[in-house]
Amino acid sequence: MNEQYKLFIAAIFSLLSLGVIAGESYSCKLDSAKMGNWLPSSIQISFNDEKQLTRLYAADYPDYELELVEITRWTKEFRELKYIAHLPVEGGGTYRTRHSITILPKLNNKIVYSLNFYEYSTHFTASGQCKKK
Repeated sequence: MNEQYKLFIAAIFSLLSLGVIAGESYSCKLDSAKMGNWLPSSIQISFNDEKQLTRLYAADYPDYELELVEITRWTKEFRELKYIAHLPVEGGGTYRTRHSITILPKLNNKIVYSLNFYEYSTHFTASGQCKKK
């Protein structure tokens, strides 16, 4: 294979890989301190060009199972996710919970994170700001 052809192939693969890396990524800080350990203090969220979730991570929170996360709304005004999970409880057992995460791009990427318990009327909500990467 001549060098120009190799260079051309490498350039094509580089451009294709940009499509996978492109999309939207957010690094968010939440005012969750008053909520105890029920909500994360920061969260990272990434989507690919097809508006599919590729990352949902919080260092101080149990791992999210991406296959259980549903993107419920994607507009110019909203990026909204729903996640049904079972949070571990000290001493054993779990609580079934619904997490709602909304990013508001038109409001300087404000984020609102709500956690609701199915078995109880208890819920927690924190808001904050995201930086779009």
